[in-house]
Amino acid sequence: MMSSTSMSTYTDQSGMDFSSSMPGPSAGGPSPGPPRTPTVARKGTETLIMMSAGSSGTWLNHIVVVNKAEPIGGTYYIDPNLDVPDHATAVRAQGLSKKAHSRSTSSLSKSGKQKADASWHPTTAPEACNAFFETKTGNVEIFLSIGGVGNSRAQKANIDVKAKQGRAVVKVVEIVEGRRLNLDVATGKGEIEVFLPRTFSGPLHVHTEGEITLLPRLAAAMEVITAREDDALVMVTPSTKVPPSPTASSSSRAYQDHLHRSGPGGFSQWLHPSGGSVAQSYQGDFVNLVSTGGGAIKVGFLDDEKAKEESPGLWTKFVRMLAGKRSESV
Repeated sequence: MMSSTSMSTYTDQSGMDFSSSMPGPSAGGPSPGPPRTPTVARKGTETLIMMSAGSSGTWLNHIVVVNKAEPIGGTYYIDPNLDVPDHATAVRAQGLSKKAHSRSTSSLSKSGKQKADASWHPTTAPEACNAFFETKTGNVEIFLSIGGVGNSRAQKANIDVKAKQGRAVVKVVEIVEGRRLNLDVATGKGEIEVFLPRTFSGPLHVHTEGEITLLPRLAAAMEVITAREDDALVMVTPSTKVPPSPTASSSSRAYQDHLHRSGPGGFSQWLHPSGGSVAQSYQGDFVNLVSTGGGAIKVGFLDDEKAKEESPGLWTKFVRMLAGKRSESV
């Protein structure tokens, strides 16, 4: 349980500390005083943190934390509305936009079995990251809160997490009303664990040749768009009625008919109605999880974190059912 105010320290490779009082989860959004002019804390181009402090604490924007072997951890409060000074724009444009674009397209076709169609991806257009974390051999374990104050210039927080050889654990504590999350997590052979708040609403894409675990409460709140043994695209809609989970009466004719009507083409049309711009059409949350080397992926709601996991063979049975094959008895 996070307190309303806590102390967080951000350290780059030089040992520089950035300590500040951080706001806790919001209830209807914070009401701080006027923010200070954003400042830059930088060592080379490895760490770039934009800060704005009001009476409720500190929010951050356009964070870059990159290293080779050190683990990356901590709690980060991201405000996508926080202005960035002109002298920092060049660094962000050169370093972040390219990374955001490349991971949104090419990283989806790594299985070698079936080339993925990225046309449904809501962020195929280049977008600068609001936070970027990357380590070569270390692990990533971070907490994120998406909120802050400011005008409506930008409501979506673009977050990229990369652990080339290590594991990545991301826990999104909150997404306040009026904000949206666009999270991409990528590893080589490392495991991925992502936990989302109940307010998350939008598509979830998972790709790995390793084991996929969708925890029970999230599985009960999702609609399957398309799936195979190494890849799944689902729509998470906690507040609406969705098809039964695969552990329930998933072999029913009505459920099978629904699945056959669902497909990437229809989903892409839903994301981008009337052929609208990719960047402008879709305004909801989105999570993309890719392990190119076959690392296990686990995803669920925050209150699912300690829940009993489903049996290891469930995903295979689920995929067979989606393909119209006869399910094995559970």
